[in-house]
Amino acid sequence: MQFLAPLFLVALTALALPILLHVRRQKPKERVRFSAVHFLDSAAPRTRRRLRIEDLLLLVLRCLGLALLVLAFARPFFMNETLFASTVSTHRLLLVDTSASMRDGRLDRARNEAIRLLDQLPSDDLIAVASFDATLTVHLSFDALQAMSSGERRTAARQALESLQSGWHATNLDTALITAADIVDRARDSGTGPATIHVVSDFQRGAQTDSLSDYDWPERITVQPVRIADEEWTNAGIHPVTATAVSFTSPRATISNSSGSMNDAFSVERKGGDSAAVTVAPGMSETIVLDGLQPPGEVTLTGDPFEFDNRAWFAPLARRTLAVNYFGNADPDDPKDTLFFLIRALQPTAEYEIDLRVRPETIRDADLTILDGSLDAAQWNALRQQLATGQNALLVLRDAGDAALLGALAGVDARAEEVAPEDPAIFGQINFDHPVLEPFADPAYSNFSRIHTWRYRQLNAAALSRLDPIIRFASGDPALLHLPVEKGNLFVLTTSWTPADSQLALSSKFVPLLHSLLAQSSTADAVQTQAQIGEPVRIPPGVATSVRVPGGEIVEAEAGVFRATDAPGIYRTTDDAFVFAVNPSPFESELTPLTDVQLAALHIPIGSTDEAIASEAQRQTLAREELERRQKWWWWLILSAIAAFVAETLLAGRATRLRVPQATP
Repeated sequence: MQFLAPLFLVALTALALPILLHVRRQKPKERVRFSAVHFLDSAAPRTRRRLRIEDLLLLVLRCLGLALLVLAFARPFFMNETLFASTVSTHRLLLVDTSASMRDGRLDRARNEAIRLLDQLPSDDLIAVASFDATLTVHLSFDALQAMSSGERRTAARQALESLQSGWHATNLDTALITAADIVDRARDSGTGPATIHVVSDFQRGAQTDSLSDYDWPERITVQPVRIADEEWTNAGIHPVTATAVSFTSPRATISNSSGSMNDAFSVERKGGDSAAVTVAPGMSETIVLDGLQPPGEVTLTGDPFEFDNRAWFAPLARRTLAVNYFGNADPDDPKDTLFFLIRALQPTAEYEIDLRVRPETIRDADLTILDGSLDAAQWNALRQQLATGQNALLVLRDAGDAALLGALAGVDARAEEVAPEDPAIFGQINFDHPVLEPFADPAYSNFSRIHTWRYRQLNAAALSRLDPIIRFASGDPALLHLPVEKGNLFVLTTSWTPADSQLALSSKFVPLLHSLLAQSSTADAVQTQAQIGEPVRIPPGVATSVRVPGGEIVEAEAGVFRATDAPGIYRTTDDAFVFAVNPSPFESELTPLTDVQLAALHIPIGSTDEAIASEAQRQTLAREELERRQKWWWWLILSAIAAFVAETLLAGRATRLRVPQATP
């Protein structure tokens, strides 16, 4: 048995007090006089001192109670060598940043700093090694350390650090820290032992940190930042712009300068072409048009020492053409009719061209067929076949008679009545979970109440039994309905977008609603030719599924999706039918470091170096405290002392009652 506070054992000398009280000689308290003592011979009294302990059981209980109290304050514990070793050894995780921003020599400095830190840490600590970029990778686990000696652990950790290589992925600091904390917490036997995560990184502001503020950190885990930074530096990055329609006619690139940069003058050079000077202030960005650039190609930025983000790759644009069939009698030049608005709404987008076929002789394959009038028998049969094979159609009920076509397609007795409410009808119930209306789910776009409807067609119960209303008027009558027809989809609009029926064509919802209906086609997905590191790229149907990566290797796509986008550059299918470009994340260009205050604001438990590298004596003291805290012998000792004192009190009371002389009647 050992004691956490052995000085309290000095109080055991107090046990002498009850012993002295029990053995001291007590003088007679009463004198008894005899009347005839003068007949007795006088003689000198003979005294004999006797050491006699009375009430031995009371003495034992009193001494036992005092001794138990003293032992409780001394906080005893039993040494468990295995548990003590695991408690003394602090769990540490060396977490090294290997993201794209750590290239250009930064990873070498991070590796050297991690090895220097490894040499400073106490020899008994369990030190695992991991790296992170977009995800965390463990190179030396805590489980592997359990079977190693102290020297083997250090050698293995050093080898793991020396093997680290920088990649091109973005920095997900929140994912790395949360995953690291979970790994360390699971490795602790008790779940409460001290642990430290040593993060060797540039801590750039471009790192993702969104999830850290809501994370509940495990108890007694601290994070020690080990910064890799430069005193004076400049970094700007160049990245392709692909999100706007303009970029499809003239390639564009964005040049962003880190807020902590010292310079603002750079130069843009095209491969095999000219160069142009550009000025971008620190913390700002500039978009430039790359006239004459013929993808596939690349553009290089010069003027800063960090090269990992100084090249941008561009691939040829691949756009789908979506076909729309229109059947109706509307005049395309009449500003009060449906076709006039339809032609202006179905304009090309950044993702696809639109082939609008007005009243074709036959119903051909189309991504969307708009029915704005009656069809003959041949057209009706062709449309039914198109729906069965997976095409989509929109039926506009211009009048109550158009319900007959709905009945033929749905296989029910569909009828409709004209409704002209006194007050304009408005859209009141909208199912934003439906794929057509998902783009409007954001509160900024979900208000349909400003679209007034003057007239609409009210369907009978038989028709409604087969249709799923996805937009209802405030009165509850359906406005837009959905009917699955084998593999295809039929959408029914109970009003029209002519000004005589509604304000739909004049609202901001009309164009995106039509394009959302068009996007339900299986061929509406845009072909992705620009991607970032780590993003999967879908290979278009009909081309080879083997892809030649920038390094020259050939990698096979899985289920039509290519996922090995681990390096920037131009990727080609082996038949050269499809080309796409991969670039680093633009967030990696912001190298301005996060301060300790900003890290603490993310609720990261920042620890100091002194706390992270404690002395052996301090750590052993903490280990003994941990053992004593787990065993809690002091609690049982106090309970035993209370029991002893209660027994002593009861016994003393009984002895007192026995000594009191009983009155004689």
